[in-house]
Amino acid sequence: RSFPLLSHQAVQNLLNSHVRSSSLVLPSGKKWSWNVAQVASNDPCEDTHAEMVITRDEAATKGGKHKGELLFFAVMDGHAGPWTSELLSKALIPTAAAEMNALIQGLPSPFVKSKSDFLSISPLLPAAFRSDWSAQSSMVEKALRRTYTALDSSITTGVLRLLELPADKRPDIVGPLIRPALSGSCALLSVIDTQHEQVHLALVGDCRAVAGYWNDGEKKWICEVLTEDQTAKAVKEIERLKKAHPGEEENVARNGRVLGGLEPSRAFGDARYKWTREQQERINRELIQPPDVLNTPPNFQTPPYVTADPVVTSRPFRLPVPSKSANPIAKGKSPTAQLRFLILATDGLWDVLSPMDAVTIASTHLSHTHSETFPVSNDPPVLGNAGVDGKPNVHANDDGKPGKAWVYDERDTPAVCLIRNALGGTPDKVRRMLSMRAPHSRRERDDMTVSVVWWEEPTPE
Repeated sequence: RSFPLLSHQAVQNLLNSHVRSSSLVLPSGKKWSWNVAQVASNDPCEDTHAEMVITRDEAATKGGKHKGELLFFAVMDGHAGPWTSELLSKALIPTAAAEMNALIQGLPSPFVKSKSDFLSISPLLPAAFRSDWSAQSSMVEKALRRTYTALDSSITTGVLRLLELPADKRPDIVGPLIRPALSGSCALLSVIDTQHEQVHLALVGDCRAVAGYWNDGEKKWICEVLTEDQTAKAVKEIERLKKAHPGEEENVARNGRVLGGLEPSRAFGDARYKWTREQQERINRELIQPPDVLNTPPNFQTPPYVTADPVVTSRPFRLPVPSKSANPIAKGKSPTAQLRFLILATDGLWDVLSPMDAVTIASTHLSHTHSETFPVSNDPPVLGNAGVDGKPNVHANDDGKPGKAWVYDERDTPAVCLIRNALGGTPDKVRRMLSMRAPHSRRERDDMTVSVVWWEEPTPE
């Protein structure tokens, strides 16, 4: 089907209609900035995002010493509707921050009812949050896993609690209560700890995080893939599903989808892959009005088939790297690469850009727009950790060969620059892609949400 082409100005407006940007200057003088952009294909858009910064200080009685920040960034990719991802955009980060605080202080897991309740909880992280890397990573992993599983449980079991009420005691309108359970969402959350110079990531689904590490000795960027896609095409996830459902190996991950239906093997919501058959029959009978019937997947035997238990990974800001230079840094010291930027994005971006593509585009854009404080490399990035399994991008590759004609528009933010190139780069290609309307646009592109986080050294006076 053909669509009337948008004007070039309308395209520019659309690319920038959902841009969000902010910056924070730390006591060290380093400036952290973040930029989010989004372009929808579905109507309404099923992607969401969220950001929060928490400043950590010692108690006032100890002199109010600054203890750094926790920077939270999240992207959510919904499916079967926007309801699960919308809920997560409001609840995921506050819940994670409260869970981290509670676990570190040895408190019970809090139940966060609203943002105002969250703000009443002290975000202080005491001495128990030790400087030992493994201890910190283990503590954060526990908190993030508890966050994801508890939040998903509240989404799915809340509907079951309605069944426990007598029919005359149930709400007249139950749609808003059950929709987040019936739809689903992938979710990627990053926690940047500026004091301990660590980044932690929790993922369910196929959103992806990649990082640009700068090797100052070689004057090159290193592309580090920080997450692994969790789909029924990924080897690790297929093995996990088969092990969890003995006797169902033939159908549990069929045609790259869980039970032949759902591509992500981990997700929030998607309760028809988690509730028992009997529970689904009761929900259909007592809570859902036709034609919105809950269809149990075929070959359904031993739920749950989908989990919201995330895979949590951690990285230090500095990574040891091999170097060809005789003495790249200082005698007796191992060369290191330093984290300079992070890209979080839903799979709409990764369908068409490889991690190497994204690092090339982002590093070049940032060096052009922040030339006084951002490193410049004349060579293409090198690939560090590959990490991608289960959902390779459609059109790009990670061979690192130069020659791709990326487009850099001086009006773009880093996230918009990535989306522009994912849509084809040139004005005519981007114009054609954005002129398509839902639902037909889904044949060519998915919703895209991109969050870019970077830091800059203090500008020399």
